[in-house]
Amino acid sequence: YSVEALSDEGTSEPSNIAGATVPSSGRPISTDVLDINAGGGAVGTWVADEFFAGGTATSTGATINTSLIPNPAPQAVYQTNRFGTFTYTIPGFTANSSYIVDLHFAETFWTMPGQRQFNVVINGNEVLKNFDILAFAGGKNVATVQSFLVTADNTGTITIQFVPGAADDPQVNGIEIGMPCTANCPVAPNAPMKLTATAVSPNQVNLAWAASTTTGVTYSVF
Repeated sequence: YSVEALSDEGTSEPSNIAGATVPSSGRPISTDVLDINAGGGAVGTWVADEFFAGGTATSTGATINTSLIPNPAPQAVYQTNRFGTFTYTIPGFTANSSYIVDLHFAETFWTMPGQRQFNVVINGNEVLKNFDILAFAGGKNVATVQSFLVTADNTGTITIQFVPGAADDPQVNGIEIGMPCTANCPVAPNAPMKLTATAVSPNQVNLAWAASTTTGVTYSVF
């Protein structure tokens, strides 16, 4: 996306291009089947890293902000990761049955959007293209989750490939696999329906999303 300002004098030059990620295809998990701490050891219900081929494990001592995730993994999961080009081949599921795969991420190395962009393929289907952890989470050391509805193959295996994209290496911090919620599930919020623009100064326009008459979110465009 890019933004242009329109006035009586004409149209401004466009802003820098910014990307947006389409919401992922998953849904809430009713019961976890397997939780893997990528690049790390066992913590709580999360098992030590397993079923991987390739990549390198690393860790950080930084505190990770998990406030954006309704049901975050333990802090230690976001403080370790596996990076590089690698694949998780995870057996033991019911053949041709549906599962939710939640991929947990936190960018702990790069500081600016665009510095890490990679692709993820699950059972042959590309589910993320040039995914940028930091841009999606909103900052360094901030956790985020991408959720996908996945069908185990006819051998009961879920294969997750992390493939280089536009910049640097793929990375994942945790892999959570569970049964899809089918009853009394949390309701996903609706997408914003209306944005309003307000001129603040000759070089700033605020874009506001009015979620209700009393609350809203404002973004500034310079």
